[in-house]
Order: sequence, then structure tokens, then C-alpha cells
Amino acid sequence: MRRKLLLFILVCLTGYYATAQRSVFAACPELRPQAYSVDYAYFIDNKQNTSYEQEYKILDSLAQINLEKGNYVDYFFYKNQLTNWYFMQTEYKRAAKTLVEARKIFTKNHDSLHIENFVSYGYQADLCNYTEFNDGLSMENIFDLQLEYALAMGYDTSKIKDNPYARTLDILSRTAFYSNSPKYFYYAKLLRQQYKYLDYFGALANLDYQTYVNLKSYSDLSTSLVTAFRLNNYLLKPDLSKPEGGKARVANLYNSYALSNYYISFEEYDKAIPMLSDIDTLPPNNFTVSLIANASIKLARCYKSLNDTVAYNKQIERCITLINNKRLVKGNKVIILQNFCSLIPTTHPDLCHAYIDTLLEYSEHYKGFHSNLYYRSSAYFKQGQYSELIDVSNSNFSMDSLNQTLDFNTHLSEYRSIYYWTADLAASYYRAWQQNKQAEYFNAYEHYMLKTINLHKQSNELDYASHELSSNQLFFNNLIRDFLLAPYMEQCQFNIISNKDIIEALALSSQNTIASSIKRLHKISTEEKYEGVQLYIENLNAIQKQKVYLNSKADSLVTKDEVLYFSDLLFENTRLRNEINNNKSVESNFKLIDKTEYNLQKLQQVLTNNQAIINYFESDSLVFITVITSDSSFISFNKTTDFKKLANRFLRSIKTGNLTNDANEEISQLLLEKIKPHISKKNELIIIPNKWLNNIPFETLVYNVDSKQLMVDKFNITYNYSAQIWFNNQSKKVVYPKKKLLAIAPIFDKINSEPLTKNDTFLLANTYRGDSELSPLPYSEDEVKQISKIFKQNKSEYQSLVYEEATEENFYEAFPECSILHFATHGLTNKKYFERSGIYLYQDQNIDQDSNAYDNFLSLGEIYALNHQPDLVVLSACKTGTGKIIEGEGVMALPRGFIYAGVPNVIASLWKVHDEKTKDLMVAFYTHLLEDKVSYAEALRLAKLDCIKKGFLPMDWAGFVLIGS
Repeated sequence: MRRKLLLFILVCLTGYYATAQRSVFAACPELRPQAYSVDYAYFIDNKQNTSYEQEYKILDSLAQINLEKGNYVDYFFYKNQLTNWYFMQTEYKRAAKTLVEARKIFTKNHDSLHIENFVSYGYQADLCNYTEFNDGLSMENIFDLQLEYALAMGYDTSKIKDNPYARTLDILSRTAFYSNSPKYFYYAKLLRQQYKYLDYFGALANLDYQTYVNLKSYSDLSTSLVTAFRLNNYLLKPDLSKPEGGKARVANLYNSYALSNYYISFEEYDKAIPMLSDIDTLPPNNFTVSLIANASIKLARCYKSLNDTVAYNKQIERCITLINNKRLVKGNKVIILQNFCSLIPTTHPDLCHAYIDTLLEYSEHYKGFHSNLYYRSSAYFKQGQYSELIDVSNSNFSMDSLNQTLDFNTHLSEYRSIYYWTADLAASYYRAWQQNKQAEYFNAYEHYMLKTINLHKQSNELDYASHELSSNQLFFNNLIRDFLLAPYMEQCQFNIISNKDIIEALALSSQNTIASSIKRLHKISTEEKYEGVQLYIENLNAIQKQKVYLNSKADSLVTKDEVLYFSDLLFENTRLRNEINNNKSVESNFKLIDKTEYNLQKLQQVLTNNQAIINYFESDSLVFITVITSDSSFISFNKTTDFKKLANRFLRSIKTGNLTNDANEEISQLLLEKIKPHISKKNELIIIPNKWLNNIPFETLVYNVDSKQLMVDKFNITYNYSAQIWFNNQSKKVVYPKKKLLAIAPIFDKINSEPLTKNDTFLLANTYRGDSELSPLPYSEDEVKQISKIFKQNKSEYQSLVYEEATEENFYEAFPECSILHFATHGLTNKKYFERSGIYLYQDQNIDQDSNAYDNFLSLGEIYALNHQPDLVVLSACKTGTGKIIEGEGVMALPRGFIYAGVPNVIASLWKVHDEKTKDLMVAFYTHLLEDKVSYAEALRLAKLDCIKKGFLPMDWAGFVLIGS
């Protein structure tokens, strides 16, 4: 058989282009019978009213009718469809038997080089996983044979969208995907190239969706994929009305579903509901019912979260109807039932447990036995039936069996599944202990809480592809708040959990995923000498930079080529990660690398005797504080009625100039009083703020009420996004032999038709940096001149770019030589779309921006892409230190962009800053830095004290903070 096929291929390869057969394959309507078969179209339209057995008979009957007529292509087509029908219903032996018989008849009576034979080998590759049927061919042999078929059918250079080469590659890539073959990426790459050549964006978007979501990339690169799906949908709009718009419509719906998942994770239901509603209105058929059912469940979840009981119950009825739809094949039904069971444990408990029973019946044939038991335990937990949950756990797992379950071959998703289970168990044992105070329940709670914390840490270590925030972090933070910190505050006597465990758990709550994942990847790349990891690191960086760049532009301004480049990066990311996963020595070694890399002991070894790290964790009514020094650690907490209101009241007091009011005393008492004994002998504090504390300048807090001593009077204060970022930076400090300044001040004066003076009435009304109309900043010129003079007097190198010299082009040319980069300009912070934040450079209104390579706005995307890392960046502009606050990640603003780019220290402002007052502060800062030869933190503190002596209001000196090492 194989010899016969190979002979046909050889003949075809040598004479194919000279034969008339090529025109047959190029004629798309005649490629496969379903394109014109009235019988098959009728069958598809009416199959809703028949059972699967009836459908089997109809397909088999259509095949026999065509066989009797001698229509062998049509006969084989219907037999292939019947094979697929059997396969989807897990009737693998019937599928194999049908395929063997049909191929024998077809190859005996027809040219074997036909797409129906090609398709039959695809089904055979699928069956290799389930039956012994292989005709002496392995799966890889089959793929090789199919590729030869594809090549024999030819590279169709015409602009036909569904040409034979593209269609056969599509079938080949899908077969390889469902067979879990590494060759998928080879075939998919060829197919992507063909779709890009054909400008077939709908088909390309479908292929990308399959690659990213089905190969489990969605959770790893959530915000990057959100960007891709959003922009794909924007570019698909013109194709929706075209003849080939079907592919675009399908891609649009799947992209919308993926986007809705992301929005739901972050509780943005107003964005998710319209997308899901569009999907839910589709007619359910064999190809759409699974998508519609999942969308319906997500829609019900939105209504439940919004407490819309009427809409929720209506949607539940819709979900039940879809779950019972006979078009839903078993494999998809398992996934849908799992999703549904996670939704209804409190509202429909009996139905929930009935469906879980069904899921457990499927466990013999499908993976997810642990997951199904998790849904059972989760249902009991949500229903408050803690003893039932404990019984389920004890009957299926001992306390030590989890350790045996998790080994080097365990996939990240299995870690996460067991992680959620142990979290529910810990919470359940704690609730059970609260009810009857049995010591064994509290011991079990401690055991599972520690296990959960460790699983969270280990899953983060395994998730080397994840360099973006996920909802998993939010879940962990809520768990720590409710079931670790709450028992601690209730003064429960821990026997297993130590202060060290609590401190490390709190450190995980402010984990910065980008910094930690890049660090781990660099380490494995060094230890393994495996170049694939280094390529992966470069790819991650490129994805991050391009994502931020694309998000910094309006959808209508993004070009097709920019989106295609981004999708290429994401495809390459998936391919590289798959390659790493298949290198077991790399993966196994990787899992061991970071388990002891960062912990409390190692952090203390890096701290000096004069330093202390203060980590804050707060909610509306709780502030939890940990202090870490070189030789001790301390935990404290305070309760408050509404911390957010207190913080806002304190900020208002700063901006009105009163630092000794009740709000300051109250917030200072809350944040400082209990930790004073542990920091009193230190002179350098590293503050790790959380949530609303990101907007608080700690320098303004009252350290001593009686003497009215402020924190700025006593401590050098720096800020950071997490203790781990600070820890990581200590090992990679670059020592510059001497300081070299690049100072940039566009001034913006000459943009106006008439240059303004400092006495102009207009100028007096616009003296704050950050005006959206880019008002003149004459004091920024004085600032740059005086700073340059300080550098000159101290025999240090400097360069300044002012007025029309302060362009983006000149910046890129000059900045690679500097160790200190100083911007005296307007800044923009977009809290809704933080990627659109940036720094304004000289805006020449006479230049045709369309013909200029630079827009003279240094966006966050461009900041991420900087290939030189100064030791310090000073953002002498407004609100450059603020931004959208995302739990677990800190402020998503300009300083974070510089720090991700590798800059260890950034000075930025928390609010609008006065032009003249900022100049005085910055001149004082550089004077102390160069003449007194002190650290950045000390120089900034001394500059602030100088401003206080001059009578500056707190809002004029307190807003600038140092973020870094």
C-alpha cells in the first residue's frame, strides 16, 4: 500500500505541473464533494432531528449509493465523514474498520493522490492513539506521507483563498494538533505563511486562536493575547462582508469568547456581557454548540456576580438545554459540565452533585478525575458543608498523597488544580475548627494552608512562560487575607505555621511576575547552556515591548503589518515553549532551580545592618505589616473602618499644606506605631506598598507626634514593587566608573507664536508640569542649566538637549552614553490604558508627522524597548509615578517601564508638580549627590529638607519618590 502511494507521489513530483490534474486540484468547488453535494447539505441541515445511530445509517447509505454509481470520490467522502462521526463519539473500532474498508475500495478504483485519501490518513493518525490500527505506519510516518501529499498538490500561487495547498495544510496541521505531534508547529508555520501570502486574515486568526488557546498559552500571556484578539477583531471587520467572510466571523466569535474570559477574570462584566450575548444568540449546530454552551455558562457567571437573579436563572435554564443538546460530543460535554459545576454549587446544589456524578462516570475515559473530585469538594465548600468536603478528601487522598501526586512530570494545570483543592481544604478545616474547636481540624488546616502556599510558589516557578498578571494572584491574595491573616489576628495558636511562613506568603502576594520569570529563564539558560531558553527570553521581551507599543496606539491607527508581526511573535513563543517542554532535562532541572532561590533567609543575608524592608498588605478594614531586617522579622496588623477614605483624607491634607492634622496622625499611627521599635536604629527603609498606599509619600508621615518629627527627618526612603525585585537587583548592580548626565528639557516655549516670559499672566496660570496642552516650562530650562553647571563644577560629564534639540531622534542618539537620564518636561499617565502613558519631547508643529520617523512622544512601549540601562532615571514631570493599580503587580506606570527595561533606580512624581519648585528641588538633589557624594536616597532626602527650610508646601517637595534598589 505504502509503496503504491509513494510511487504515485514520485510520479506526481516529476510530472505534476505538466498534467491537467493540477487544474482539478486548483478548482476549489470541485476539491471535496461537500462543496456541491446536495445530499450532504440536506443531511447537515436536518441532522438536529435524528439520533447518532440514524446519522450513521444516513451517511453509510449515501456512501453506498455513490459506490453503486461508481462515484468513488463521493463514496470515500461519505465514508470519511462516517469515520469522523464514529471518532467524535469515541467509537474507535467502528471508525477504524470503516476507514480500512473504504480506503481499500477507493485505492483499487481511483488515483490514490486525492485529497480524500489525504483526509483519511488524518483520521488514521487520530486513531493511532486509540486503536492498534496503523497499516504498519506510525503516526510520524503518516504525517510524513501527508506532507508529501500536500507538496504534490502544489504551491498554488494564485490568490484563491482556499487553494488546495492551503486546504491540505489546514487539515494536516489540525491532525497533528489533535494528535499532540510536535510537527504541528512545522505545518502550522507553513500554513501561516500561506495565509499571510493570500492576505487571508480570517483563516489566520482562526489558526492563531487554535494555537494560543488550545495549546494552553492563554493563561500564560493573558494581556498579550487580549491585545492580539482585540486587534485581530478590529482587522477582521472589513472581511466580515466578503464571500470568504465565514472564517472571519468564526474567528471574531472565538476571539470575543477569549476576550470575555479575560474581562471576567478581572470583574469587567460590562465588557464581557455584550460579547457573550452575541455568541449566545447563534443557532446551535454540531460546530457551534460547544462554543455557545461555554458562552452561556460565562454569561450566567456574569449575572451571578452582578446579583441579577432573574437573568441568572434564565441563563441557567439556557445552559441546561445546551448541555442536553445531543450535538454535544462527550469530550466537549466533560469540559462544559466542569465549567457548569463550578458555577452552580450554591444556587442549584442537587443539580451540581448530579452532574458531578456524571463527570466521575466519565473519569475512566477522560483525564480530570482529580478535577472532578475538586468540583465536588468545591461545591461542598461553597455550600458550607465542610464535614462533607473533608469526608470526600479523606476517602480519596491522605494528607501525604499530594506529595506523591506532584512529581517532575506534573503539568502546571495539574499543580493549579490541586492548589485550588488544597486551598478549599485549608479553608474548610478552619471553618470546621471554628464550629467545634477540635485540635485535629486546626492541625489539618495548618497542613493544607502550608501546602497551598508552597503549591502557589511552585506553580509560579513552573509557570516560566507567565510574565503577566493572572487572576490566580487575586485568588491567592484573598486566600491569604481570609484564611491566614484572619486566624493570626484572632490570635490562634499556630503549631506548624511560623512567622517566616506568613512573611513569605505576604511576599508572594506582591510578586512581580515579569521580573521573576525573566530571572528564572536567564538562570536556566546559563545552567543548561540550552540556546532555546535564551531565544525564549528574547521572544518574551519582544512580545512585551510590542504589546505595550500596540496598546499605546488607537485601534484605528494600528497597521496590519504591526498586528501580523505581533501574531508571529506569539506563535513563536508557543513553539519555543513547546520545544522547552519536550526537553525533559531542561524542564526537570528547571523545577528545582528556584525553590530555594528566594526566601526570607537569603533576603536577610543581602540586607545591611542599617536597612529594613517594610511590606504592607491592606484591604478596606485591615493593614498588615511585616518588617524584615538583617537579623530579625516582625509581623503586625491594625484594623480600621475604611482605609481608602483615610488615605484620601491624608492626601488632601498634604495638598493643603497641613502635615500635622488629625488625618496624618491617624494614618501615621496606623502604619508606623507598632513597627517603630524595629526600625528606630535603621536609617534606610525600603517600602513595599500595596493598593492605595502606592499613592502615599511615607516621608510625610509623622514619626514622633510630640516633636513633630517627620519620617523624612530620620530616614532615607526608597520604594519598590516587591521584595523579590529589590533582592534580584542587588546581584546585578552595574558600577559606573563616573557619572555622566543626559538632561532633556523641551521647554515648549517656542511652540507658541510669541515666546513667553516668566512674568506673563498666561504663564502664571500654567505653572504646573503636566498640562495637557503642553504649556511652556521656562523653569525647566533653568533646571537643566543649573544641573549641568553642577556637573561641570564637579568635573563630571554632561550633555543637555533643550528646545528643538530635545527631540526623540536626538534622545536615541545621545542616551546610550549616559549613567543618569534626566527629563524636565510634561508627562502623561493614562490610568485606563497605562500603555499610552509616556513623556513628551519637543513638539515641532511645522514638521509633517506622517513623514517623520519619530512622533516625539516617548511612550511606555518605547521605554520597555530601551537597550541601554542608566543607573538612574529622573522623571522631573507630573504624575509619572502613578498609574493603574493592579493587585500583586504594583503601579503600572512609567517607573515600572524603566525598571523592566533594566534601570535600577527611578525618581518620579505622585502628582502634578510646580515648575519652579521642581527646579529648586532637582538642583538641590544633584548638589548633594555630587558635592556630598551621598546615595540617591540620601541626596533626595537632603533636597527635601532644603525645600522645607525654604518654606515649600508639602505638595511641592513630597511628591517625588525614589523607586529602586
